[in-house]
Amino acid sequence: MHEPRFSPDGRRIVLVGRTPDDPSKSLYVVSADGTDGGRPSLLARPLHEGEDSWDPCWTADGQAVLYSHAHPLGKISPHPGLYRVALGGKEPTLEPGAEAFLYPRCSSQGHVLAQDPQDPANSTHVRWAGRSDWEKAGPLGLSYENWTRDGRRVCGVDWGRP
Repeated sequence: MHEPRFSPDGRRIVLVGRTPDDPSKSLYVVSADGTDGGRPSLLARPLHEGEDSWDPCWTADGQAVLYSHAHPLGKISPHPGLYRVALGGKEPTLEPGAEAFLYPRCSSQGHVLAQDPQDPANSTHVRWAGRSDWEKAGPLGLSYENWTRDGRRVCGVDWGRP
């Protein structure tokens, strides 16, 4: 299991994993307190054969998860896009305006960061809570970006500086 993320209310965890009979990694949800016996339930399978579901993050209301796809060999997915899957077995849908993006990062306030691998000069994009448009945030030069708890700043690893 990879990339566990607590829901905003702390009651559930979304994670990436696979079963022994499935080579692709899918999204699973499990209760944080073990009321489901600690058994993850399938939320979404990868939409493209040979790829993995990756980088899940919860929407601010805790009713859906955003994610992208990754190539298992570490290459950029030939099928970019941010997908939304609602709890309860709904089919994933492509996020409007995010068809080329990867690696979503959700804040508890409803902001979303994403990367555009096709535009390195302006790779980081943000969609502010309550808005539908994505804005270019420029090249932050960070890896593993994440929102601070208050949703006012972004932090991450800068491989260019010690």
